[in-house]
Amino acid sequence: MLKLSLEDFTHSFRHKLEMDEIKTSLTKDIVEPYIRDKNVIDWGCKFGPRIYYLNQYNPESIRGWDPNFYFKEVFKNFVASNQVTWIEDPSEELWCDTLYLAAVSNECGSDPYSWFDRLLDQIHCKNIIATWGLQFSDAKHKWIRQHEISWYCSTVGLNFEDPEKVYKSSNKVRVVEHNKVVWAKSENGDDKIFNTLILETL
Repeated sequence: MLKLSLEDFTHSFRHKLEMDEIKTSLTKDIVEPYIRDKNVIDWGCKFGPRIYYLNQYNPESIRGWDPNFYFKEVFKNFVASNQVTWIEDPSEELWCDTLYLAAVSNECGSDPYSWFDRLLDQIHCKNIIATWGLQFSDAKHKWIRQHEISWYCSTVGLNFEDPEKVYKSSNKVRVVEHNKVVWAKSENGDDKIFNTLILETL
């Protein structure tokens, strides 16, 4: 198995901080009301770069979790505090004001629709913030397979379903707002779209 050094993780953390700074600044007006003074769960937080910025919105608390066990220690070293903690038992029933899901619907196995419904049964919340970029292209799919790094992206396998369809499919939620913003340009000059979907549970 490929193992990354602490230096590799540190570099990746800083790179992710730079990307998430751009994305969070573009969506602050939309996201901040659902974070400030709220109890937040970031499900699929990786090693916490997004939490670094969400914590600046003064939440009551933020709990993070990711299935990739490499990320836990990095999270604790870089991000954790009295208000920012790691969920030690992800199988237990959880409660929060806001559930944050960033680019995770494509990394939850072959059936993201059932995954989302099960997640809503497990995590009880008032609102959900779901964010994602462009869907995985066929070229990226091929690249991931060739380089055998799907373990890094997901511990259970990838899917290529449209995140918008996944999150809007459940009868347990309703759409409050869907924001799309250009946050960067690709190498071939195409717009990179960042989606922020606000849902309310029913």
